[in-house]
Amino acid sequence: MSTQARDARICACGYSVGDPWVVPKQRYSLFGWFVMSCGISYPPKRINIECDRCGEVFEVIEGDREFLEKYMLRNR
Repeated sequence: MSTQARDARICACGYSVGDPWVVPKQRYSLFGWFVMSCGISYPPKRINIECDRCGEVFEVIEGDREFLEKYMLRNR
């Protein structure tokens, strides 16, 4: 999905990508949750860009480990 098309989408609350309510949420595997609970960082299995108020998902980022690590480092 292109950046312009993604930015043009508006959720039921009236927010779009770039607004404070639209945030990336990481999803981990069971093993990932176990490792994270031990205090060790672990790359997510999937990242959802979604609205915090209504829960509408704008984009789902799934890929190999390298892609997710680059995405996570870029947003820190």
